[in-house]
Amino acid sequence: MMRLPALLALLLAVLPALPALAAPAPDLSDIMASPPPGARIPAGAVTGLDDALGGPPVVLALAYYTCPNLCGVTLGGIASALKETGLRAGADFRLAALSINPAEGPVEAAAARERAVERLGSGESLWFLTGGEPAVRRVADAVGFRYRWDKDLKQFLHPVGVFVLAPDGRVSRWISGAGFDGTDLRLALTEAGEGKVGGLTDRLRLLCYHYDPVRGTYDAIVLNSLRVAGTLTALIVGGGIAWAVLRERRRS
Repeated sequence: MMRLPALLALLLAVLPALPALAAPAPDLSDIMASPPPGARIPAGAVTGLDDALGGPPVVLALAYYTCPNLCGVTLGGIASALKETGLRAGADFRLAALSINPAEGPVEAAAARERAVERLGSGESLWFLTGGEPAVRRVADAVGFRYRWDKDLKQFLHPVGVFVLAPDGRVSRWISGAGFDGTDLRLALTEAGEGKVGGLTDRLRLLCYHYDPVRGTYDAIVLNSLRVAGTLTALIVGGGIAWAVLRERRRS
């Protein structure tokens, strides 16, 4: 049983934290990721970002490397999910991260990159970048990424997720959340790759999945699955009929 002096000491330790616990939650109505039609990365905005473009599709995370909350989980989750896709870094995709915190520099970026390499198992085609406030804002505004500094919480409030970019820097998809599914990323990269990433199976699977822009995820659709099955059935039946007709003609 806890003695009275110990109980009083515990209460004295907890009381200062009660106002913070009772503080209202921050207003997040302006924190969102909503890429406008035709959104693309502006050329020359941030040093190094252009180098990530022009090859395979790019998975781009806007976060910050010393974030006390979800950024570390997000960046680690991206690397793990990319490994789950079975796609090849450098050949099928590139990974880029851009810090929204202008106080961060090469040291923080290098540490975050090292953690990503541990998760991904490869250091190929990874860009972990920093930049000044105007440059980063230019990129964020172009892709519809709304964030701000909260002076009370002393941290950046920002959406959690990743952009998947086409080789020319156009935003193909936004995938929301801190935990990523390898299937979602593979489908998004297949779409962004415009036929150059993944195989026939991946492109057929895209017919069975619908991208939900509100949730930022892919959802399986029974109707599309039936369409694919119907198409395959029609091809098989049509092929069988054609073979039977040709066989009959040869006999006659």
